Formats: sequence, structure tokens, C-alpha cells
Amino acid sequence: MLWTEGGLTGRLALVATTAGVVSTGDYPLTILYILTENPHWETAGLLGKMLTIVLTRPIPLILLAVAIFYLWTYLRRDPDRVATSAPVESGEAPLAPTSS
Repeated sequence: MLWTEGGLTGRLALVATTAGVVSTGDYPLTILYILTENPHWETAGLLGKMLTIVLTRPIPLILLAVAIFYLWTYLRRDPDRVATSAPVESGEAPLAPTSS
């Protein structure tokens, strides 16, 4: 749906979804394992350790980025569906009890 609307959001949705799908496949995981099986880079210090984590285990970061992107898109497009403390005007009972 985002792709059909076009624009930057559609292209970002395509990139985010493609990165999530491709990075969790069997072949990319095998290639990643082969490339990072015996790392020979310096891991001294905080920056080196963070770089090691990003290079050897990028999938959780990619999936986190995809989740944040789609949450941002959802909140930006439909702010009325976000939970508020306003009373329900349609006559329906609220989902959670309110303290009056």
C-alpha cells in the first residue's frame, strides 16, 4: 500500500521490507557466518566491541529498524487510533475502566 502511494515513504518501505526479508534468509545467514567465522579485527574498547556486534549480528538491528519504521508510519498516518484518555463519543463502552 505504501509503494502504490509513491514518494519517499514508499521507497523506504520497500528498502526496509527487502532488508528484513533478505537478511533473515538461509543463504545470507550462511554467507554471514562464513565471513564472520574467524574475525581478525581489533575489538579493544567500546567502539570496537560495538562494531563487532554490528558486523557479526546485524539481523536484530535490521528487524528493529523495520519495526520502528512501520510503527512511525502507523502513528504518522492514523493519529486518531492512538490511545487517548478522551471519553468515547459513540456510545460504546471504553476498553478500560475510567476513574471518575
